[in-house]
Order: sequence, then C-alpha cells, then structure tokens
Amino acid sequence: MRETLYLVGCCQRKTYVPEGYTIEAQKLYTSDLFKKSSAYVKSQLGPEPNWGIISAKYGLVLPDQQVHFYDQDLRLMSNPERHKWGSGVVAQIVNLFPPSRIKTIEILAGRLYIQYIDYLLSKLYTVEKPLEG
Repeated sequence: MRETLYLVGCCQRKTYVPEGYTIEAQKLYTSDLFKKSSAYVKSQLGPEPNWGIISAKYGLVLPDQQVHFYDQDLRLMSNPERHKWGSGVVAQIVNLFPPSRIKTIEILAGRLYIQYIDYLLSKLYTVEKPLEG
C-alpha cells in the first residue's frame, strides 16, 4: 500500500473564534471547497491519518491541532515572504512526514499555495495536484 500524505489548502471563510480561544484547525475553515476536500481526504485514509492543512499563518497544521482565529492571506505577502513561507511549510512536512515514511503527497489547494512548495517537495516526494488544470 502506498503511503500518501494529503494536504488541504486553508480558506478565507472561517468560523469566528473570540480572541484568546482556540479551535481544532479542521473546524476553523468553512468554505465548500475546504469541506469537500477534507471529506475526500478522510474517505481515502487508511489506519494512519496522514493529512494536514496548509495555512497562510501557521504553515502545516494538523487537523486536530488547536489554532487561533486569524486573518492572513498569502496573496498579500511579498514574493520573498511567500518563498520563506513555502520553505517553512516544506520543513514542517519533512519533519512530521519524512520521505522514509511518505512517498506521495497529494495537494488539494490553490495554485498560489502549490507554487511555493511544489518545487522543494518534488525533490523528496512524488507530488500529485488533482485540482490543477
């Protein structure tokens, strides 16, 4: 059985969480695309829940990780900030899901998110982008 990590892109629509409170990351994002993507991912999972959320603020977030509400948008970052963000996301992925354990990464995210992580990830994993095109 192939070991796959699924990455779902965050979204602008979020559940409001009062300052000082947290929520599970998978419950924060409320867009239809996020809900459908995460439902698809959950239907693909075996005994190991290998999936995460790509967040403009947090980088890689695990679905049950507690996060604060935020309003940060990758589109508003400069190109150097996006490259730094992408390198950080890839470092988080490699740390939590090393290539010795994960062979394929399937990314369900927008083009901008993919653009800043694809090149580095492709050096270590097989990368699939089903939403592309």
